[in-house]
Amino acid sequence: MKQIFVYLSYCLLVSLLMLSACAPMSLQNGLSVFDSAEFIKEQCVALQSKAFKLKKVADSGETLTLDKPNWAHELSMFSEANINKGLLKDRYTLKKDTDKAEYSALDEELKVRRISIVFEKGTETPKSLTIHFKEVSKLYEIERKMALDLKNNQLKGYQIEGIQKVFGLEPIKFRLEGTVIH
Repeated sequence: MKQIFVYLSYCLLVSLLMLSACAPMSLQNGLSVFDSAEFIKEQCVALQSKAFKLKKVADSGETLTLDKPNWAHELSMFSEANINKGLLKDRYTLKKDTDKAEYSALDEELKVRRISIVFEKGTETPKSLTIHFKEVSKLYEIERKMALDLKNNQLKGYQIEGIQKVFGLEPIKFRLEGTVIH
């Protein structure tokens, strides 16, 4: 069990070094952009202030409950996937209707390929946030889908699943679910 959590922590660290994604709506050059970094920061403050616990379950079924999770660390993959940056502002398209917004990368070299936000009916309060990440080089390929589940603008849980392929080695699939315990 410890090995899986060490591996997933390693993946998180590597991701932090490689990522660029989404939180409250702001306007940049006419494109409304969801600022994930700010949104996750607000979630972390709220979660920390209420002293919620976190239950993590790996794809192997191994479980770990954290009594005092470091929420910034636990959710860093989401905040680091930030397309609300100056250099990225013109590299995504936005398709939006009343209950959903989807940002799609215009360039396959961008690591954050797509961000989907589903809003609570009639509001711009996020109900779910999904980020599709893919990085390809000559030596490796990493593909990851990350999702946040929210209710009344409060985090209920998250899922991270993906596959890591390194040239000459067997692909490694992983899945991690986190549930906020009240």
